[in-house]
Amino acid sequence: MDRITPDQAKEKQVDHSAAPASSYENLKKYMIEFIQEQQLKIGYRKEVLRIYYFLSSLNHYTGQELTVEEMDSYLKGFCDYVRPFLGSIVITHRDERFCFAVPEQGTEAVHLLPLRNDFLPRLLEAVSHHGCTMDDVLTIFQSTPYTPSVHRLADEDFDYLIYFLDDPSDNYRYCFKQEGEHITYHRFTPEDYRDL
Repeated sequence: MDRITPDQAKEKQVDHSAAPASSYENLKKYMIEFIQEQQLKIGYRKEVLRIYYFLSSLNHYTGQELTVEEMDSYLKGFCDYVRPFLGSIVITHRDERFCFAVPEQGTEAVHLLPLRNDFLPRLLEAVSHHGCTMDDVLTIFQSTPYTPSVHRLADEDFDYLIYFLDDPSDNYRYCFKQEGEHITYHRFTPEDYRDL
């Protein structure tokens, strides 16, 4: 068995805080879209917003395969990367669950961003009303210039899965369940949906 010196061991360690900007950009994109969705649901408030992610999701978003300790190091670089736009994010974790505390600067910056189109506001507005039906939901998907793929599910959690086949900016999986006169809605990345 080869022995290595402490100095050699240090050389072998990877600095995960200096990751490529492209992997940071993808996580930033998902964070911004989550904040936009929350602001559409409950309204904009100039206050700290806490977002929770499991390690598996963070690895999906960033294209990494990191341990908790490695992800902790990686996210230090991410915080530096997004600070000019989102402000000084504070990230803590308990085991594999990470908490991102986005400051007021960040929630305001996202609030001022224009939405890409009116699809998500229309969808959230529809499902927030008593009496919304899946036909109403499908009409909203079909009113876009993109092709929705609709799947009827046979499980306890959701009745329908819908996603766009040809929208390069929206790869989310939209899941719906009819509960009496109300429809519940959840949105997942493809990877998080596969992990359900």
